Amino acid sequence: MLLPRAHASVLSALLLLALLLGVTAPVSAEDTTQDEERSATVVLPDIKGINPTIDEYVVEVADNNYDRLRASWQGRTWEGELWQSDPEPIVLEGPSVVALPVDGTGRVVVEGCVKRSCAEVARSKRLVVLRALHASWGGRVRVAEGTVLVPVDLALEVPFVEGSVDWELLAGDGSGSIAAGETGYETKYVRKGGRLVFELDVPPGLPEGRHVLRARLSGSYPRYGALAGEVTGTVVVDRTAPVIESLTLSSDTVYPHHDLYLDFTDIEVATDAGAVGGSWRVENAAGEVVWRGTLQKRRKSNLLVSLWSGEIEDDDDRWVDAPAGDYEVHAEVVDKVGNVSETAQAPVAVVSQRMVNRSFDLRLRPTDVELQRWVGRCSRLKSPSSRKRPGSIGLYSNLRCSKPDEGLVATANGVYLPPSADGHYRNLELSITGGRSKRHRNGALAYLVAYVENPKGRLKGRTQLGRRHREWAVEALGDKMVHARDERPYVIWHVALSEGSRYDVDEYRVRGRYRELVDIATD
Repeated sequence: MLLPRAHASVLSALLLLALLLGVTAPVSAEDTTQDEERSATVVLPDIKGINPTIDEYVVEVADNNYDRLRASWQGRTWEGELWQSDPEPIVLEGPSVVALPVDGTGRVVVEGCVKRSCAEVARSKRLVVLRALHASWGGRVRVAEGTVLVPVDLALEVPFVEGSVDWELLAGDGSGSIAAGETGYETKYVRKGGRLVFELDVPPGLPEGRHVLRARLSGSYPRYGALAGEVTGTVVVDRTAPVIESLTLSSDTVYPHHDLYLDFTDIEVATDAGAVGGSWRVENAAGEVVWRGTLQKRRKSNLLVSLWSGEIEDDDDRWVDAPAGDYEVHAEVVDKVGNVSETAQAPVAVVSQRMVNRSFDLRLRPTDVELQRWVGRCSRLKSPSSRKRPGSIGLYSNLRCSKPDEGLVATANGVYLPPSADGHYRNLELSITGGRSKRHRNGALAYLVAYVENPKGRLKGRTQLGRRHREWAVEALGDKMVHARDERPYVIWHVALSEGSRYDVDEYRVRGRYRELVDIATD
């Protein structure tokens, strides 16, 4: 029976007043448990991996007071994608099988629910789910013939195990079968996931070019049982040998004695980009191999390098200096698949000499080493000097000359040095014995200026000699001032004066140290 409109209005007003005053209707006895603490005992399998095709993932539930329970698998698939299965109900008491729908790595999560609200009750350890070997390759291996290793990456971790491979080689377009066989493999952990490696024996006589490889992998794994998978990739048959463009030795002569003079020769082989290594050997004049070595690839270049220090092995397998004579270096390079280049040769000689230090001290008459002279109109250059020493010279400049250059007197002087085996000189010094002339009476400053001429013809190291008669050291003479060091080495220096100076030069002295080669047997 419907209430009159007036009564309905009164009832609405009363309900609104009850809400404002906080008055609520009594709760039935059935709803008093909704805020009680809920719990359940869930036992998850203590395993790290499972193959759902042979084993079930069973969850045990006890002491439960949730309205309902559900379980799901959460993690990443073997392709690396995030995955969460739809929660499925499990029994409130007793065992339940949880479905693991995809292969991958993740955890099983059990939730308890009251009405529409659910909370996590239990979570498993990290779990690997595997029904198959999820292997990938799609790469390429290059081979001339014989055995080549094929590396296959596994998406998920598997224990170390050995297995078998059934393989088939197809034509480059994937049409006809060219060869087939069976081999084994082994797995190993590599960072994340794993790696599987097997040997492929390429039969001889296959045409050069690309071929398609199909391989079925199978093995029995702890926790997972029998697993299988397939991979495909490319096998390139390559019988093109690398080419040696040049074989260069840093020196065609080796002095095996260890004295830092040509103790070894660098071996440098220029080749095309395909070479990855190589070998070399030394043969004597009779064609006998007396030494062997390997070539190492120089980074960021097409060069392979090594060195030979002039040593060989004697009959007692000891390293000894090679006898003096002519030898030949033979080199070969190899590419990644074992193709070997043609042999390149370069001659080298072994010399049984060693380096010794020598010294020299040259005392020189000025008239013997003079190369050129410049004498102004009011100057003189005469020999001997005022001290009458044989071969000496006197340089005289008048105090008053109409032009400055008329008072100049100068000489250029030079001397050959003993040849140095390494082309260098040590402690090379020049000194001049001289002083004011006995005829110097005009009151002008008595001096003499000396310069050393470098190989570019420039004067260096100005040194001014004083009035005292003595031996004066000249600056700047050193190894850098030696001319024609690789031919017949010599040094040049200049002396000059002007402005009324009168000076005697009685002797030049050049001294230093050099290195000389001597025979080891007779030294």
